[in-house]
Amino acid sequence: EIAERAKQVVLCHKCKLTITKASDNPFPAWGCDSCGGSYTSADPIFGCETMTRCDFCFCQRCYQQAQKTPGCSKCKLPMQHLATNPFPNWGCDGCGKSYTKTDKIFGCSSLKECDYCFCEECYVGAGRAIAASAVGVPCNKCEVPMQKLPENPFPAWGC
Repeated sequence: EIAERAKQVVLCHKCKLTITKASDNPFPAWGCDSCGGSYTSADPIFGCETMTRCDFCFCQRCYQQAQKTPGCSKCKLPMQHLATNPFPNWGCDGCGKSYTKTDKIFGCSSLKECDYCFCEECYVGAGRAIAASAVGVPCNKCEVPMQKLPENPFPAWGC
């Protein structure tokens, strides 16, 4: 149930329209608003239909990461650990347990308006469920279907 609520549609942080891969890149040079990387018009760019007005876009790696990040069920923005908790007491929308201001809270950048959040266990569980749903999906680099590995062969790695 948590995995179903956590499926992520990536929205523009400015206009809230859905972000997709742009068929034409309108920028000769541009920077990813997530990682800060620099790119050219030859690189794939992901933005909303009003990307030139919003001036908000993702590189391919960051867009794919945003799709894997559990999203707020109300505004669809990615959820993340929030260093500042706006609520003295709160309840997790994943498991229903009660928490206090000192407990880790995961929510979107509009948490006060959305009032939708996860505890750490539910946030991690939702991320695992999204990753598990990728099994069998072709890798975007080599086209080999993704599979669950019995153990992690890498001492350090990134997704």
